[in-house]
Amino acid sequence: MIGARLNIPSFLLAKQTFPSSGLATRVIGEITQEKIKLLCKIHQFLEGEIKRRRLDQYVSQYFPALLSDKTVGIKGYKRVYGYAIVIRAVKTQDFMSATVAKLPFLELIEVSNLIVSQFSEITRVLYDLTTKPAANIE
Repeated sequence: MIGARLNIPSFLLAKQTFPSSGLATRVIGEITQEKIKLLCKIHQFLEGEIKRRRLDQYVSQYFPALLSDKTVGIKGYKRVYGYAIVIRAVKTQDFMSATVAKLPFLELIEVSNLIVSQFSEITRVLYDLTTKPAANIE
């Protein structure tokens, strides 16, 4: 990478891209202030967990996307309806193609459980297993 040859600090080189249209591209379906705020909180939480667990070594890019359809879940022995969140994590050299990031399965389960327990609006966490192409990245 040119940046490394120019001695640019690695924390700047490893910085994730962010869509020019903001979080709205990560809300599937109707976009509302409520959904944007929720997704922003989940994004910050996921970023913290990825770094804290040192999972960033496995990924080139990762982000959550919020699905608009509600799913049924159980919280406190009670049936509830909430949103599903999709975690997309990929490994790439050029961002023109990408493979699915092979995150440790037990770590994914723990992060999923934390998201569902810390965000009352979320009842399901999904992991996107699609390469690029066919699916896209930012």
